[in-house]
Amino acid sequence: MGKCNVFFEYDWDHHEDAFIMKGYREDIYVEIAQKFYHLNFYIILDVIQDMKHTMDWKMPYFTPNNLILVEDVSFKSILDCVANLFECGYFEQTKSIDVSTKVLHLIGSTN
Repeated sequence: MGKCNVFFEYDWDHHEDAFIMKGYREDIYVEIAQKFYHLNFYIILDVIQDMKHTMDWKMPYFTPNNLILVEDVSFKSILDCVANLFECGYFEQTKSIDVSTKVLHLIGSTN
């Protein structure tokens, strides 16, 4: 198995607490063999609350593409989850994207 790199679009060091409080992280990108994949990490309890609230208003509930449900959106949780997704072959079934207009910061790698 190869290696994947995990990137974020926004400065992690200065915003991790804000993302944890917010309950989601939508700026995560994974690079595998020079292809990039965009992932949206959401805390599962927040998704359930959002879904219930939306349905109370009789509106449809929809999620972002490549939604990954986790217990928390900390740095460690995201890296562990990406490693698991990589090992399970998740990215083989996911469409890669063009990131040429993004400024990304490497946060870690998996082997």
